[in-house]
Amino acid sequence: MRLSSTSSLSLSLAAVAAVALSLGGAACFGGAEPLERGTPVVESPALPPGSYEVQSIAYDDADGGWRVFLLTPPLGAKPVFTTTNLKLARLSDEDIAAGKTKARLDVDGDAPTARLPADFQVQYTHNVTEDRGEGQVVVVRQEATTWSPFMSAMAGAALGNMLFSPMYVYPPPYVGGALSGYGGYGASRMAAQSSFQQTHGALPQSAKLSRSGYSKRPSSMLKSTGSGAGSSRLGAGKSTTSRPRSGFGSGGFGRRRR
Repeated sequence: MRLSSTSSLSLSLAAVAAVALSLGGAACFGGAEPLERGTPVVESPALPPGSYEVQSIAYDDADGGWRVFLLTPPLGAKPVFTTTNLKLARLSDEDIAAGKTKARLDVDGDAPTARLPADFQVQYTHNVTEDRGEGQVVVVRQEATTWSPFMSAMAGAALGNMLFSPMYVYPPPYVGGALSGYGGYGASRMAAQSSFQQTHGALPQSAKLSRSGYSKRPSSMLKSTGSGAGSSRLGAGKSTTSRPRSGFGSGGFGRRRR
């Protein structure tokens, strides 16, 4: 039996629709790519007072979440402690003299404090964003690097004794595959945000995104497949990260850019 031209066209359109649907709807009749709504950090339950040895720390500059991987979590707690309410401090000379040379998380009723060796490196995820107009900001890819909050002699000159006092911290701006200069520091998160804004003329990325809201490509499309600075996954759009005013180099407190 021969099909009419109208029936053939209907079958062709149905086939195209089925293929588009199998691709997640990204190309369905010119429709937008699939996006997920950015969500706030799910805070971990408070830990009981004590000190817990830290294996590593990760930071995401979209949601502002710190993820602390504990080697010695308390009974009943998960090994990954997630929070936006974290202070950082360098291990004191007294700690080192007493043999306390490993990174630890101190919990004493206030915000937990990560006390870190001078060369400790935080695993940093940078979210490259694209402004699509009408207030829509989309994370189009992620790039991975590391950040040393307390590296180099410049840190001591810049902050003095604040290095050893627990402080809220916003990491430096991300420029060209690395963190450049120094970020914002304060006794509260708002003070740290204000410090960052005064230095760099803009809010930290996580603060901007939390105010405006954002969307992101599905996680399987975002993750960097490389290690260290940069990303092996390219995407459209330009980063909204602005060039910092500070001239100090990569890795938080690092070498001077030339």
